[in-house]
Amino acid sequence: MNEHADFKPGFNLILCYYALNDTERMRKSFLKLLNVSSGVDEEKYNTISDNKSEQSLREIIQNDPLRQVERQRKSLAEKTIVNAAKIIAPKIEDSFAAGFDWCVNQVKQSQYIELANDLEIHKALTHLKERDFESAIQILKNFEKKDSNVKSQAANNLAFIYFLQQKYPESSAYASKALSADKYNPAALVNKGNCVALSGDWQSAGEYYNEALKVDAECTEALFNLGLASKKMNKFDNALEAFHKLQQIQRKNPQVMFQIADIYRLIEDSGASVDWLKHALSISQTDPSLLQELGNLHDNEGDKSAAFQYHYDAYKGII
Repeated sequence: MNEHADFKPGFNLILCYYALNDTERMRKSFLKLLNVSSGVDEEKYNTISDNKSEQSLREIIQNDPLRQVERQRKSLAEKTIVNAAKIIAPKIEDSFAAGFDWCVNQVKQSQYIELANDLEIHKALTHLKERDFESAIQILKNFEKKDSNVKSQAANNLAFIYFLQQKYPESSAYASKALSADKYNPAALVNKGNCVALSGDWQSAGEYYNEALKVDAECTEALFNLGLASKKMNKFDNALEAFHKLQQIQRKNPQVMFQIADIYRLIEDSGASVDWLKHALSISQTDPSLLQELGNLHDNEGDKSAAFQYHYDAYKGII
């Protein structure tokens, strides 16, 4: 594999050896992948010159078509290497943690040394998925002295872990640390909003969610939580706006449809509420909570026959 080869063949080779459960060749192929050059010379973009004409030229080429192609190639290289490490790490050693350690050590000795932090964070997240909170916390705390972007990611993940553990003061503290390192981190803004919401300050929580949306207009967690915060404050128009935007992104999410239906119920638009509950039921056809809510709405409207059928179906879904 020469230094200017494409990354996809190398990645596909790793997949083949993965399917064959050939751990030794997985290792060798990963090392070859690390030798593939992205073909991007960052030095020519970052060097500062006293010559005004040279500096002007560098500013011009910062975002020209060639630079955009180079960014795409570098992004492809990084994603391919990280994905390859995620795939082989659980296979090449006795545990996924040991496998990740091997991958990280190899990456640190390669031209892609900056990816080592991404792999370490993924290792922590894998511990988190297995509910091994202490191992995840131990890894993430090692990032507290890293550069701002990595520090913000790690602190935000710690905030999330402590929130899951119901250690809310610690969660809030790490969410603040994440924002101190990167005030434009939408996930950290959401986590901080969640911590504030626990105190019942839905107004301040909503402000954090709005800030997250200014950074990432399609941040689904921020939209959902903003809808909930607006609903708690009886700002039903704002709540509907947030949930309708989210529904455009997640068209088949029954939870979003349920929230829209519930808001219409609160503003006494039973027809719209029934319509949205039926939309949700078309996605989650045996959900007893949806069936029960439809039964309640029909009961309130005096349609006893339909109410009985929905309540009966809900009962069947529970037993």
